[in-house]
Amino acid sequence: MQKANRISHDLNLDILRWIAALTVVFHHLTNSYNKTLFDKRFFLGDYLTLDMPGHLSVLVFFVLSGYVISRNTRQLTNKQEIAQYARKRLVRIFPIYIVAVLLVVAIKPGTYSLPVILSNLFCVSVPLDNVLNDNQPLWSLNYELLYYLVFIIISYFQISLRKLLYGLLVITALLFVTSKKIFFHPLIISYIIGFAYWIAGAMIAKSKNLVSTGLRFSRKASLIALFLCLEYFYPIAFEIFAKAVHLTPQLLTNYSWFQQSIKFADIAYLPYCMLVIYVLTNAGTRFLKMLFGFTYGIILLLLLKLVWIYGTAYFVQRGLVAPCFIFVLSLVLWLSNFSIGQRIAGLIKSTGRISEVSYALYIVHYPVIVLFGRIETPGVGYWILKLIVFFALLFGLSYFLELKYQPFVKKKLLG
Repeated sequence: MQKANRISHDLNLDILRWIAALTVVFHHLTNSYNKTLFDKRFFLGDYLTLDMPGHLSVLVFFVLSGYVISRNTRQLTNKQEIAQYARKRLVRIFPIYIVAVLLVVAIKPGTYSLPVILSNLFCVSVPLDNVLNDNQPLWSLNYELLYYLVFIIISYFQISLRKLLYGLLVITALLFVTSKKIFFHPLIISYIIGFAYWIAGAMIAKSKNLVSTGLRFSRKASLIALFLCLEYFYPIAFEIFAKAVHLTPQLLTNYSWFQQSIKFADIAYLPYCMLVIYVLTNAGTRFLKMLFGFTYGIILLLLLKLVWIYGTAYFVQRGLVAPCFIFVLSLVLWLSNFSIGQRIAGLIKSTGRISEVSYALYIVHYPVIVLFGRIETPGVGYWILKLIVFFALLFGLSYFLELKYQPFVKKKLLG
């Protein structure tokens, strides 16, 4: 086996982050509960029949975040290093985050009280259960900052990331099997499972048995295709599993979605999220086949079971025809393992600059959607024009925040 070598593959990860952020945007434009958010007469979801995996995108963000922070941070051994790490993280997150909060205040003046605005500005709105409804993606930043803080302890005391991940998975399993008898605040469950994703990314970055495998383009495209259909299959699989073991944790009506945003069923996405990081970093590991087998195998077994019990009509009733086609395409792409020409590769690399705006795109798109929701469109032509202007403004704002405003603030604060 080749000696482990770490080659920078930031472009692949930037593109993944860009795809995930854009997916969240489309999720909020096409999800049925947001039907009138962008326009009261026309709904993009009526024209795009495939639901965008917005929730899975956030889980991918957590793994990516853990990977990037772990790979780019040396062991924190003293107060000076900890302070420097904290400053870098805060300067990266808060300048654009504050703009995202103030944008809501500007769009909806008088809607939110000062305590609510302050709790969002200081990123403690999730435990206080008052996330700004006009910028719902803010909830995930509370998780991110918490994980950044815990990472200081992990790094300082050199806690084994692998053992920590196993421990989190065991705790998740214990919480699941005892959830019918013992009450646990849903936010605790969400924090623990979300942290398992973050630590999985951190563990991959620190793995010593990674080697460059040169995995070809088709396998990367395969996982992007699988990304689009996983949210159709895994909830059904978890529903069948929960019934089989007579454990069906329910959504708690006394708490908002933001306090139970990550649920037990979400742990099933972890092997996929780890697999996509390994593949996009061209990393070989003894776990690669196992992760691949679980990710694809669980869907294959589910499809066979559904056909056996319900027949093919079930797939039409549940809207699974297109996801099944995408899954088959993903499997074919993985098994074919072909490469691409230099021109196409060059075209993909040229997207590197635009992929740098993913954080701003993610954090400001929702209030921009709300703003455009005030504009009435008399016909479908005006609605299409409105959609074009929306994306142009959103990309322009994201570009300004990431590549102009953020560097300016960073220079002023960090020198």
